[in-house]
Amino acid sequence: MNFSRYYREAFDPNIDQFDYTAIISGYLKSIEQLLYHISVLALDKNLKIKSSGKKLEDGSRLPYKVDFTSENLEKGWCDTTMGALSYLLKESKKNIIENKRFKGYIFDCLQCFIKECRNGSFHKHNIDNWSRVEKIRNNTVTIIVILLGLCKLGDTQIEIDKNLGIERDDDLERAYHWITSIKSPTFTMQFWGEEPVEVKLGRTSEYPSFNRWGFIKDYMFFLDSVNEIDPITGKSLIYFIKRDRVPEKMWCSDEKGNLCEWKKMH
Repeated sequence: MNFSRYYREAFDPNIDQFDYTAIISGYLKSIEQLLYHISVLALDKNLKIKSSGKKLEDGSRLPYKVDFTSENLEKGWCDTTMGALSYLLKESKKNIIENKRFKGYIFDCLQCFIKECRNGSFHKHNIDNWSRVEKIRNNTVTIIVILLGLCKLGDTQIEIDKNLGIERDDDLERAYHWITSIKSPTFTMQFWGEEPVEVKLGRTSEYPSFNRWGFIKDYMFFLDSVNEIDPITGKSLIYFIKRDRVPEKMWCSDEKGNLCEWKKMH
């Protein structure tokens, strides 16, 4: 995608008889790669996919469909082209797309992209029409947004970040995603030089503001103390977390009794 962006900005769209195929190759590849990485999140979950048709040692060939498992993928038995993966999304249960209403929509978008953008781009004809480059670019961005927005990338934000390869080193960012992903109604936190306090998320917490890259610029948690009462209001004592006031550590127990812990990095 970065390769295509560089060439798109470097080339003059007014040049006649210029082959722009190199520009769109990155756009098409980015969709195939994203679709593949989303699909492999559903490995070993009782799904089937079109086989690669590979010939086996006994001379026979693989059946039309095989189990979508890590083992079969490693053996090269799974067809991982865009067409096969689009059918995998369509036929999956809630492993990839939770809302079944969107399955047909995503499938139609991918099939349209395959027929209109990919199949006609890498054969004997050169792409010398700049408007076609712009069309494929716009369609690529649309497909990326659709896939990231409608496909299941994980059960929690922490899991989603892990699956997308996002490493967050901002303590406020990390604290936000930890607090919003835990299943426990209460948790314990400890600031530097202070005693641990048990709190629960207050109803008045603000919605975070994000920068252009999707990371939190600022945010404030209002946390109600579980055991302490404010002598002035007579209500639960309120603690808060913001950019310049992040706990040293937080912890709680999940529904199975396992310890879930968060620690400040910086």
